[in-house]
Amino acid sequence: MDPIQIWTMVGGTGIVTIVVDRLLTHLLKARGSKVQERRKEIDRADAAERDARILRESLAIHRRVIIDAPCLGPADLPEWPTTTHKTKE
Repeated sequence: MDPIQIWTMVGGTGIVTIVVDRLLTHLLKARGSKVQERRKEIDRADAAERDARILRESLAIHRRVIIDAPCLGPADLPEWPTTTHKTKE
């Protein structure tokens, strides 16, 4: 085999390997960032839902305390606040 053919074979294989490696690295990084962005979005939605649930539970407990108080009755309760988020019903 001629030295030029050996050099071309080794060099060409190396270049193809480098190009494929760079492409795969770029694609995996792009895919990973999309997954991380989606996870952050889901975490924010979960946190907002959790906060809303805690507030609803607290309001229900406080309403129960007001109803049970001897000096106040159900007529003294304020109206339920309106929510801006969708509730599962």
